[in-house]
Amino acid sequence: MSDEMLIESSNRIVWASLIEIRPISTKEANQILVGVLHSTCTFKGQHQEEFYLALPSINGPISSSDILYRVGQQGFWFLRESGVTDIYLADHPQRFYSGELSQTLQKLLLPSSTIGDNYCNNH
Repeated sequence: MSDEMLIESSNRIVWASLIEIRPISTKEANQILVGVLHSTCTFKGQHQEEFYLALPSINGPISSSDILYRVGQQGFWFLRESGVTDIYLADHPQRFYSGELSQTLQKLLLPSSTIGDNYCNNH
């Protein structure tokens, strides 16, 4: 997927940390495993400090295409809606960057800025 398509297909783009993993109950699904993301910077979508990331079930079979995230991961999350209210997906390797973004993504998300320790304070 191109960088432009990644941004276009993302409902929310944030700099966030995965701070907790826990099961929750929703009205659309009985019980699902989620990661709690704590966001300090929002590049697309309405800013919200914490929200949920759908994770593969620990009780069911794991597919070779499942992406397993762990507490402590921090970076850029390119999230799409899951179909369950207020729960997002990062279900493709391009949807999480723990390092630097490509130059194209930097230009599209951070015009006239550089990525560094204080870049979120500038936006």
